[in-house]
Amino acid sequence: MAEIESSGGISPDKYQAYRTDFIKSSNLFHQALDQYNKTTEYHKKEQLKKTMDEAMKIMNQIVR
Repeated sequence: MAEIESSGGISPDKYQAYRTDFIKSSNLFHQALDQYNKTTEYHKKEQLKKTMDEAMKIMNQIVR
């Protein structure tokens, strides 16, 4: 997933993009978790679970 430079590292632009995406996914996960803990509606909980799963998937892809 990372674009590797000849020096063996990720380019600064790619690093910043991955960092930004990770932070957005982390924030989304935390917001969904907060709402999940506050709601008692089954269908809303299921949708929030999907949101958390997708955010976690993105974060895992970024750190690989």
